[in-house]
Amino acid sequence: TLSAVARRLLTRVQIIDYIARLWSRYPQDLDADMPWLLKTLTGKNFGLLRAHAKFKRWWPAARESFIRHDRAVAEGLIAHAEHDENSEEQAFRDALKEQPRELASRYNLAMCIMRRERHSEAAKYLQELTELEPKEPYWWIALGVMHRNVNRSDDAHAAFRRALELGAPSPRVALHVGLTLARDQHETEAIKQLDRALGSNPTASKIEALVSHLENEGLWKLAGYYREQAFRRGLVAEQNDSPDDGDEDVAA
Repeated sequence: TLSAVARRLLTRVQIIDYIARLWSRYPQDLDADMPWLLKTLTGKNFGLLRAHAKFKRWWPAARESFIRHDRAVAEGLIAHAEHDENSEEQAFRDALKEQPRELASRYNLAMCIMRRERHSEAAKYLQELTELEPKEPYWWIALGVMHRNVNRSDDAHAAFRRALELGAPSPRVALHVGLTLARDQHETEAIKQLDRALGSNPTASKIEALVSHLENEGLWKLAGYYREQAFRRGLVAEQNDSPDDGDEDVAA
């Protein structure tokens, strides 16, 4: 749950403190491993040369900011679970003030703002994510969805193409391209992409999941088309699972 994630987040500074004590106690044994571990925990690259000395100078001044950041993110996650949008937005803004280059806080704030339909501001934060971490395909998909929400289809398609170039799963990209085409009433092209997203021989439940996506987008005609496909797929599965008369005679 989000509350559990928030509790785990609040242990980050404690873990870094523990690592700092270990590193000071066993510097030669841990010099090779600690820089990459601390980069994972803090996002800061200490390099390989004199990494311990750099960390010891940096951490005492940075520690309180990390505490404030993690508390703010935890508050934002809890506010989200409680559907308190005002508190959620303020918490993620506070988190981003503490760590201006932090990725997750920026994404959470963008999603919060998007739900409040302040699309231009949300697009700004998502664009910043693609600049801070340009080779992460997920940010490009999120940016493409944002553009689709405000009917900027050309920008959406460009973002989805970039996500695909960066290694995003092709069925996932096909889903979003199909939804964008459907939004623009290019139904034939949309069906080709959505079929690609489903893959060959999809189960009825997988098609029903697509139906839910389409309904959430308000694409009722296509939702009806795929609901019929799911119904037919379910009938075929039932027929394949039913024993024929000869099998029943043998079993008897």
